[in-house]
Amino acid sequence: MRVRHCSVRVIVRQPWLLEDTQRVSVALTRLVSDVLAARLSTRLDRVGAPARLGTVAMRVALPAPVVLALADGAPSGPEGGRLPSFGAEVAVHDAASGALHAAFEQAVLEPLGGPQDPHGRSWVGPDDRPGGSDLGAGPAGGRADPAARPPEPAAEPAAAMAAAASRAAGRLAAAVGSVLLAAVRLGRLPQLLRRSDPTLAAEWVRLLASDAGWPVAPAAAPGAPPAPPAGVSLGPIATVPGAPGAPPAGGDPPEGQWPGPAAPGGPPTTAEVEATAQAVLAALEGAAGGASIRLAAAASVAARLQLSPSDPRVWRALERRLGPLAAEPPEAPVAGPTVAAPAFLDRGRRHPSARRELEVASVLPFLLVGPLDDLGVLDAISAALAGPGWSDLLVAFAAGLARKALPPPSDRWRQPVEVAATVAAFTGQDHLPDGAASERLGRAVARWWPVVEEALTAELVDLRTPGAPLVVTRSPGGLVAAGADGLAPLLWDGDSGGVRRLWERCARPLVLADPSLAGPLAGLGPSDDPAQVGPLSELVALASERPAGGRAGLAPALDGPIGLVAGVALAALAWELWQRHGERTHPAMAARRLADLDGRVTLGPDRVTVRMPLGRRHADLRDSGLLRTVAAVPWLDGRSLELQGG
Repeated sequence: MRVRHCSVRVIVRQPWLLEDTQRVSVALTRLVSDVLAARLSTRLDRVGAPARLGTVAMRVALPAPVVLALADGAPSGPEGGRLPSFGAEVAVHDAASGALHAAFEQAVLEPLGGPQDPHGRSWVGPDDRPGGSDLGAGPAGGRADPAARPPEPAAEPAAAMAAAASRAAGRLAAAVGSVLLAAVRLGRLPQLLRRSDPTLAAEWVRLLASDAGWPVAPAAAPGAPPAPPAGVSLGPIATVPGAPGAPPAGGDPPEGQWPGPAAPGGPPTTAEVEATAQAVLAALEGAAGGASIRLAAAASVAARLQLSPSDPRVWRALERRLGPLAAEPPEAPVAGPTVAAPAFLDRGRRHPSARRELEVASVLPFLLVGPLDDLGVLDAISAALAGPGWSDLLVAFAAGLARKALPPPSDRWRQPVEVAATVAAFTGQDHLPDGAASERLGRAVARWWPVVEEALTAELVDLRTPGAPLVVTRSPGGLVAAGADGLAPLLWDGDSGGVRRLWERCARPLVLADPSLAGPLAGLGPSDDPAQVGPLSELVALASERPAGGRAGLAPALDGPIGLVAGVALAALAWELWQRHGERTHPAMAARRLADLDGRVTLGPDRVTVRMPLGRRHADLRDSGLLRTVAAVPWLDGRSLELQGG
């Protein structure tokens, strides 16, 4: 998908900011040509919706300081033009995301009564909607009121479960596709696939192939009916038999029913897909085979033609060259019996009328979700925890993330009652998650963390200001490194070799570190800067006091990975809230200033709503764009997260 037309309307509320007309002209030019169109295209690609949506209007609001910052940034990179800071990039991420969700939520994520795909997503385009194609108008900036939708007809329990599983599989396949496309965009696809566990790569192939219409069921668990023999060609059949828009066996999908690029030349033809697949596979000749070669080829073809990695034409072209997909042997479940439902299949929706309201000690954990979504972390963790028996581990990850932002346990093991209730609410549950799930997640770190780390670090390195120093300090597990601009962590509990590799990846910038690290960092020429090293050390101390498992000694392997994720989200929060006021921001600042902002959480069947008291902090969060709705949060069973005041 591509942005065809981009226009800018300037609303003048502070005329003194626009007195330098030359600076304003440069800023607006860079905004449109270098930043906004590319960011919107990236966000569109993340939707992963197999629908021809036609022309859709999106309205992106950006504050003047962010726009004017573009005039001061020196162009860099192969495409020229770059925002001068990580925080400004996050601001554009936030604005583009909010515009995207406001314009597309009904068309992509909400049933509209029109023809549906197997995952419950609508084919309806904007011109089929009452009121025309301008989706920027209406309540809440164009977001539809779900309460106004007509009630859905009651379904049989088995049919409802099957439909939920199909929608969940579609969301999970979209997350996998988003991670792969982001890796292609950042030039890190080979590294991502090299670091991916083989069983996880096989699960990604199964998810994408099934989403494309090539359902490949894993081999049966002991005691279950036998799976189809390996080597059987699975033709292009619908995920749900009889679903509208299913591709006919042996033929191409109906025109407009599957995602195609909004390129000036129109959607790619079958011949173009075949030729691109041939060229990609020729370039990959000699690479490792198996699931990785299919993933690399599918992602590369999709990126070149602006298709989804689960587009059936891509998989048909690959099957003709690599042979039919064979059923993979089953992966041993991490917890409990083997389950057929994907990780997103919810438990809370078994009682769709249930609603609960809970008091929470702090809304800070909920504020971390938006920045993590913008950076692709939600997609990455969903993709990394794909597979049978992993759904409870998503909840364990969320619980660890919440604990890193909440008050620490007394004596490092007794968690206050209000903190436990907040952790439960953050995970969308009535009760605190079982500690055994945290232990299982910790034992499986080697499988899921490399994917999340590679995806997040690649995004952060791409967003960082060229030439900005690296700041390094000690942690209980090794070394922590962060970008000096906002102190967003790039490495946690690493060793000196990891710091050196990061330094080289960042084009060998200046290194700021405590003098005691001069030996371990020999060759990097570290300098001492207490103003930078001190705040990073404060973040490490705060994280060390807050075990991700809930108490000292429980799943210690989680502290480094989840500490890095929490630190990045806190850094983005602090930058957005206070950098515009001239403060030098860092993650611990957000942890200190927002930790006691309490609220109420409503757990509903379709959304989790967080309300915080009105006041200065709420106003700052609202004005900074940090209270946007996040759709389909993975550990909330696909429910949306809404942040409000009142």
